Amino acid sequence: MEKIALFQTNSAPKVMFDAERAILVLQGKSTMEDAITFYEPLIEWVSEYIETPRNTSVVIDLEYFNTPTNKFLQALFSKLTLIRNKGFSVIVYWLYDKDDEDIWESGYEFSNRAETEFIFIERVNYVIGRIEIKKTEVSPNVIMDPGNGIIEIEGNSNLLDPKSFYSPLIEWLSIYIKKPKDTIVTINLENVNSITNRFLQLFFTMLCDIKLNGSDLLVKWFYNNRDEDNFKLGQDFASLNGLEFNFIER
Repeated sequence: MEKIALFQTNSAPKVMFDAERAILVLQGKSTMEDAITFYEPLIEWVSEYIETPRNTSVVIDLEYFNTPTNKFLQALFSKLTLIRNKGFSVIVYWLYDKDDEDIWESGYEFSNRAETEFIFIERVNYVIGRIEIKKTEVSPNVIMDPGNGIIEIEGNSNLLDPKSFYSPLIEWLSIYIKKPKDTIVTINLENVNSITNRFLQLFFTMLCDIKLNGSDLLVKWFYNNRDEDNFKLGQDFASLNGLEFNFIER
C-alpha cells in the first residue's frame, strides 16, 4: 500500500498513514468545511489496510476538531476494531492539553465506545528539561537532554508494564521535535520484549520530524555480533523510517 503523507495547514491536520510501519498519525487542527472530501480517501485507505493488518499504533494529536471530523474519528475507531478481531493489537495515543476538557472528554468517549486501547498523554506547554533515569534489571538507563540534543537508551527492556515507563518519554519527545537541535540518538539495548518494540517504532516515527523541522539526526545502534535479532531489529527501524543509522558492534 502507498502511504498517505499530507502537510498540516491552517484548517487541515498533518496526516501520516503508513502501512509498512503500521502507524497512523493525525496532528494539528481539523476545521475544514468540506471534511468529507478530505477524510473519505483516509477511510478508504484504512478499509484496505485492515484486510492485511499488523499490530498498529495510532497517534491522535488534534488541538481542535469540528463535528464532521468527529464523525470521521468515529468511523476510524470502528474500523480499527476489526484489526483486533483479526488477532492484532491497536494502541491509540490520544494527546490533550491539561486545560482542554473538551479534547480529553472526546478521547474518553471514544475509548469507551471503541474496543481499542487508549493511552492518554497530556501535552506540556512549558520548556522541557533533562530526563535521567537509572537502569534496573528490567528497565534501561535513559538520558534525554534537549540542551545538547542527546537521547540515550541503554540496558534491558523487559518491563511487564512498558507503557508506564515509555509514555513520559513519548510525551517529552512530542515537545522536543517541534523545536529540535541537531540530535544524536544512542540505542544500546541488550534484551527487548515485543511491547517495547511497539514503543520504539512510535519513537522512531516521531524522530523523523526532527529532520522535517530542519535539524540533523543520527542514530547510533549498538549490537552484539552474536545477536542477529537485535541487529535485524535496528535494520528494520532504519529502513522503515528512512533514518540514518550507524551500526556499532559492542
